[in-house]
Amino acid sequence: SEIWDETTDVLGQAMTDVVNIIEPDVLVIGGGVTRSGEQLIGPVRAGVLGAAMPPAAGAVRVEIAYLGDAVGVVGAACLAFDLLGVDRGLDRGADLGADSTEGTVHA
Repeated sequence: SEIWDETTDVLGQAMTDVVNIIEPDVLVIGGGVTRSGEQLIGPVRAGVLGAAMPPAAGAVRVEIAYLGDAVGVVGAACLAFDLLGVDRGLDRGADLGADSTEGTVHA
């Protein structure tokens, strides 16, 4: 629909600005909107890769968060545990496919 196209276009433009300014290796989209999967990520990824400056566009990946729409709840719980000083007994990201020595998450 026209509204969806405008939404993915605006999101792609905003993410392109981030890529051009910060030059991240990965942009991750999380939250409820990620339930739409490829319908969301396809146009956003195409917009970012097509509009970002060449060096940055060639280096960035645009992905959906591993936790999908649960990312906000999990993040809030982790923050609460941290603020309460609770040891979760996990190396940060260890159960999410993260390599704790390198700080990278493997898809």
